[in-house]
Amino acid sequence: MKQRGVGIRTIVGVAVLASALAGGFGRTSEVRAAVASRGDPIVHLSNGVVLDVGVIVNDAASDVSSLQYTVHTPQNVGITSVVYPVGDAFAAKERFIVQPDNVSRTYTTYGILQTFTPNQTYTLYTNVVGYAPASASGSTGQTVIVIAHS
Repeated sequence: MKQRGVGIRTIVGVAVLASALAGGFGRTSEVRAAVASRGDPIVHLSNGVVLDVGVIVNDAASDVSSLQYTVHTPQNVGITSVVYPVGDAFAAKERFIVQPDNVSRTYTTYGILQTFTPNQTYTLYTNVVGYAPASASGSTGQTVIVIAHS
């Protein structure tokens, strides 16, 4: 039986839990509510590859002003469509740019999150569907880079 890597849903769950725990549990001087929002668009590429690109923001969706993804694909590969699941918190705020300048089978996602409240943290992930997911974290205004391979 073929073994599979850790699923993207597991990574998302662990990231939300870790953020909640780091955000103030155990402190007696303050109480924080764990607030996290998620975007999970599916990106279809002209070479048939499907990318699950998404973000977990440790903030309310209403505080996010924009989220830009730059997807670096292999040469001559473009985005044919972006599909948003029902209820995607950021669909109207996300923008995709494609740069076909990567080597074969390598997909690099650069993400920049902007929020109305400064210094919000987020985790960007990219998963070439059928392969192991990759993720990285940063703060508002920082470029976060994730490299995924097929």
